[in-house]
Amino acid sequence: MCGISGIINLDKALVDKQLLENANNALIHRGPDEDGLFIDKFVGLAHRRLSIIDLKSGQQPMQSANEKFVIVFNGEIYNFCELCKKLSAKGYQFKTNSDTEVLLYLYQEYEEKMLDLLNGMFAFTIYDKIKNKVFIARDRLGQKPLFYFKTKKSFMFASELQALKTHPEMDNSYNLQSLHDELSYLYIPAPSTIYNNVFKLEPGNYLSLDLISMQHNIVQYWKVDFSKKTDISFSDAKLKLRELLTNSVRQRMISDVPYGAFLSGGIDSTIITGLMCELCNDNIQSFSIGFNSKLYNETSFSQLATEHFNKLFSTQVYNNEKIVQPNDIKILRKLMKHCGEPYSDSSILPSFMLSQWTKNKVTVALSGDGADELFAGYDRYFIIKLSKFINIIPFHLRKAFLTILSKILPKKIEERSVSGKIQRILNLFSQKENCQYLTILNRFPDSLKHQLYGEQFKDFKMLPSQHYIDELSKKATASNFVEKFMELDINSYLHNDILTKVDVSSMANSLEVRSPFLDYKVVEFAQSLPLSYKLKGNQSKYILKEAFSDLLPHEITNRKKAGFGVPVAEWFRNDWNKDLKENLLDGISVKDNYFKRVEVEKLINKHQNKQADHSYSLWALLTFELFLQES
Repeated sequence: MCGISGIINLDKALVDKQLLENANNALIHRGPDEDGLFIDKFVGLAHRRLSIIDLKSGQQPMQSANEKFVIVFNGEIYNFCELCKKLSAKGYQFKTNSDTEVLLYLYQEYEEKMLDLLNGMFAFTIYDKIKNKVFIARDRLGQKPLFYFKTKKSFMFASELQALKTHPEMDNSYNLQSLHDELSYLYIPAPSTIYNNVFKLEPGNYLSLDLISMQHNIVQYWKVDFSKKTDISFSDAKLKLRELLTNSVRQRMISDVPYGAFLSGGIDSTIITGLMCELCNDNIQSFSIGFNSKLYNETSFSQLATEHFNKLFSTQVYNNEKIVQPNDIKILRKLMKHCGEPYSDSSILPSFMLSQWTKNKVTVALSGDGADELFAGYDRYFIIKLSKFINIIPFHLRKAFLTILSKILPKKIEERSVSGKIQRILNLFSQKENCQYLTILNRFPDSLKHQLYGEQFKDFKMLPSQHYIDELSKKATASNFVEKFMELDINSYLHNDILTKVDVSSMANSLEVRSPFLDYKVVEFAQSLPLSYKLKGNQSKYILKEAFSDLLPHEITNRKKAGFGVPVAEWFRNDWNKDLKENLLDGISVKDNYFKRVEVEKLINKHQNKQADHSYSLWALLTFELFLQES
C-alpha cells in the first residue's frame, strides 16, 4: 500500500524535481517506509511505500528490464503469483517477488487488456516510452483513489488531493455544485471534487494520456451488471459462495507483515474473522471500537464472537477493544485535511480511531466492507421492498396523507430512536419513486440548505442533487426495484462514501485494509443471484447467514443491524456544544458568506433544545468549516 503522484508537463518543459518532491512528501503517511522519484524530461513519477510484500526489493518507481516502461503503483494484486507464472512461461524474467513487477510485464504483454486479469485493489500509472503515453488505471470497485487535473501546461495525478495542492497550477476555486451535492450525500459524487477542474478517476476506469497530442481519453473497462442472472439452486449457491469467499480471504492473508481483523460483531466482520480462524494456524488479533452510548455500542457482540471462535477453533482470537471518547475535534480537523475536500460521514471518526488502534499491533487488517451492498444488508432494502406496495397509491393522495401523519407523530430528536426511524420511513414513502433513493440517504433537504445559503450562492444556478442519481439510473442494469437501489449503492455510496472513509482513515495511520467481499468474483457472483437468495421476506443477507451458519453465533445471526454510527446528536448537545458554536458561528464559512450566521444559529438552537435532530446537517456544516480552515 502506497501513495503515488506524477507530473507531466504538456508544454514539454522539464519537470521541476522540487515540485515532484513536494507532492511526494505530502503523501508520507501513505508510505513511511521508502520514497522514490523518476524524471524523464517532461514526465515525472513519485512514490511513497508502505512495505507489505517483498520487503527487501520492490522499490518504486520501477522500470522494466528494457527500460521502456516505468510504473508507480498503490494497492495489492492478490493473484500476482499466478500471473507471474503465466508471464514466466512466456519468457519474462523477474528480479523481485513483488506484484509491482508483475504489473509492468503484464502491461508490456497485454497493454489495456491486462486489467481483465487483475484481482486486487489498485491505482497505478505506467509510463510507456514505446507508444509515448501515460496509462492510469483504477480498480473495479474503487478501493484505491486517484485524483487528477489538467491545464494547458500540466497534467498531474495523485493518491490524495493534498498532493495535487502542492502544484501552483491547480485550480483552487471551489465548485459550489459539489458543495451543494455534498450536503445531501455527505460525500462529493465522482468524478467531481470540491475544486473546479480537478477530478477523480472513477472505479473500473482507465485514463490514457497521449504524449504526442497531449490529449487524454477515459475508458470504462468494468461495471456492475445485475442483468446476468444464474439459475443455480440455493444449496449450490451456498457452497459456491463459501468457496469464493474462502479463497478471497486466503488470498488477502498473504503478507510479509503482521495482519489482523476488524471485528464489529456484525455478520460480515464475524464471517471474515471466522474464515481467518479456519485458514490460519497462528493466533489472530482482532480490533473493535465502541461508544458509551447504548444505541451505538456493539462491543458486546465482538466479545461474543471472540468467545465463540475460541471455543470452535484451536486458533485463538485476541480481541483488542477501545471506547471512543468525545474529547475534542482535533482528530476531525486532521481527517478533513487528509480527505482534501468536505466529507461528512461521521463514522470516519471511529474508523480513524479503529485504524490508529489497530496499527499499534499490525500493518494489515481484513474488514467486512461491501457485504451490505452485495447481499441486501441495509434496512433500506426491505423498506424499499415495502414501498413497491405503497407506491400503488396515487402520489398526491399518498403525500397528503403521510404528511399529515408525520405531523401527528412525535418529532425525531435522535436519528436512531423509534420515532426518528418512523419519520424517515414516512418521508421516503411520501416521495416519487425516482426520488426515493436520495430521500433515504439525504438528511439535509434542499429547502433547509436554501435557508442557510449566503451571498456565495446568490447568482449560482445549481442543479438539484437528484441529478447525480438520475444519471446513474439511466445506466442501471437491474430490473428489480430493490436491486436498482443496490446497484445505485455500489455505483455511488460504496466507493464515494464507504471506501473513501476506509482509505482515508486507514492510510492516515499507515495501515492497509483489505476487503474480501470486494473480490470481483464474489461481487459478480452476488449480482447473478436472485434477490430472494439475499432478501427473504424481511430477512437480509439470507444466503450469507445460511452459507456460514457454522461460523456465526446464534445471537449475531439474529441481531438487528446497527451500522457503524456515531452519537453525534448527543455530542452536539453536550461535549461538543462549545466547539460547534465557535466554529460555525465565528468561522470562515460564515465570514465568507457561504452560510447565514443567523440561520446557522437557529439550526444549532433547535437541535440543542431537542426541537429536532439536526445532527447530520450540523456535522456537514462543521466538516466544511474545518475543511476551509485546513485548506
